[in-house]
Amino acid sequence: MKWSLLLFGLVAVAGAAAACEGLSPGDIFETSGGHCTLGFLVADASGLYFATAGHCLQLDEAATNPQHGEIGRAVFRHLEPDEGSMSDGRPGDDFALLRVDPSLHDKLNPKMCGWNGPTGIYTDTPGDGLVNLYGHSLVFGDAGALGLPTYRRQGVLLENDGDAFYFTAPSLMGDSGSAVLHEDGRAMGVLTHLLIGGTATNGGTHLERGFRLAAEAGFPQLRLVLMGEDPVAVLAELRAQAAGEPAPPPTTPASATPTPSASPSPANATRPATSTPPAPQANDSIVPAASNDEGANRTPFATPLVLVAALSLALAVRRRRV
Repeated sequence: MKWSLLLFGLVAVAGAAAACEGLSPGDIFETSGGHCTLGFLVADASGLYFATAGHCLQLDEAATNPQHGEIGRAVFRHLEPDEGSMSDGRPGDDFALLRVDPSLHDKLNPKMCGWNGPTGIYTDTPGDGLVNLYGHSLVFGDAGALGLPTYRRQGVLLENDGDAFYFTAPSLMGDSGSAVLHEDGRAMGVLTHLLIGGTATNGGTHLERGFRLAAEAGFPQLRLVLMGEDPVAVLAELRAQAAGEPAPPPTTPASATPTPSASPSPANATRPATSTPPAPQANDSIVPAASNDEGANRTPFATPLVLVAALSLALAVRRRRV
């Protein structure tokens, strides 16, 4: 056991959370071990996938959603270190792909719950500005709780190195796997960890890092499905390209129009492989942000107190390895 003192400021988004349309980034998914949150929708010629955190599920494990039933199975999982503990993994080495069952392809919506995006992939380093997230943690809800933010939340980006990224925002167990969107609409990656100590309160695996890891395991042509794109049409286009056939004409839902990426680089550009991301500075403890519904396996974490003006409060935080 370890006790640590956490001091941070948070940016809250007031009001009830916007409803998610279809099956989309920000929706909850459940496994036998608990629940997490779906990240961005990605595609290759073999199928459509939700990115999420590697510690949320095992390879070939099924995931379910309260509205849609079984939505798919994990076809790729990377977690390092992986020793069977809820404290395993680190930002930049915690990533998974959940292949969506073809019967649900027509239900998919790539637009992130509560926010406009993704419009591309965020590649600025070290980066700055605000980040947006939408996740199903143990405390936050549609109407908030105890004066805390809703599922729809906002935070401050502190660092991005293209492998891992770090930010400060209100989050708890159950938010793991959440899509993290830069305020300009570009995708950052997936939330994976709550950080105890130091400046950052959250860490995640960058989407391009996840793509590189997946490419090493047989998924070399992944691409982000952008807000406003028809996932079924994107899949058909990728399959036509793989078969060397003319691509079908693009189909865009009438309700949404893709927004160009603010990035000077291509929306789905891939960086060359880099070394293992460094551990976050000044953080002496890392806890994956998954939710395990079995009380004996939960990792305690102090509830963050929201700052609206310039309020800061020190909270005692306990970490337990299980």
